[in-house]
Amino acid sequence: MSHPEYSSHEGLARNPTPTKPFLAPLDSDTKRYRVTDHMPGLPKGLGLPSTVSFECEITNVENGIDWIVKAPMGLVQNTTWRIVKRADVQGTKEQVNELVEDGGEWALVEDVRIEANRLLVGTVRSKCEANWRGIQRKFVEHVKGMQSAGL
Repeated sequence: MSHPEYSSHEGLARNPTPTKPFLAPLDSDTKRYRVTDHMPGLPKGLGLPSTVSFECEITNVENGIDWIVKAPMGLVQNTTWRIVKRADVQGTKEQVNELVEDGGEWALVEDVRIEANRLLVGTVRSKCEANWRGIQRKFVEHVKGMQSAGL
């Protein structure tokens, strides 16, 4: 799955311990990557190039995926995508991306936690808010494709 700023990625060896205390211990199935994004909207004056590389850790969890991003300047973003019964979801329809159209039984819920300095939090939050619909749409399409293939 890609997003508008995505440039490339490479696989990395497993990291045996998390770097932040609020992160759960890494599962043996955790996959690590170095991702490079084009980020032309970064705040000016930080001395950062418009191309940024960061590490991410992706772990399958019981009902979804946990995605941890560790980027320059101490940014840590933890995103969890969960597939849950729609009846169990709290929030507006805009906050819930249905897996089955027309009021289906299942929903994709995204929870995001951002840990960063004040200069970056606003930029990261606005990128999350601008991109979540497209990213969730691709996630749902992938799940539906797996379901159609009988996986």
